Amino acid sequence: MSRRYLCAPEAYSLGKDIPTAFVSFANPYHLLDVPMIETVVNSYTASPYTIAATMDRLLGRAPFTGVSPVDPYCGRDELK
Repeated sequence: MSRRYLCAPEAYSLGKDIPTAFVSFANPYHLLDVPMIETVVNSYTASPYTIAATMDRLLGRAPFTGVSPVDPYCGRDELK
């Protein structure tokens, strides 16, 4: 089986053409790297507990209730 890796121009359209969620562990500012993705989850740490809690929310077993303590847009209104 061959693997296909996305190049940057292809990755840009991925977030618009295919429903995509981006989960960031340990960096609340990843939104700057993936502005084309409409759903971004900031989980802040990559501990086993945080990963399990994030999966519970992604699978609908628990609600998303957190509020970001930082501006994930870094003051860039065009990302909102």
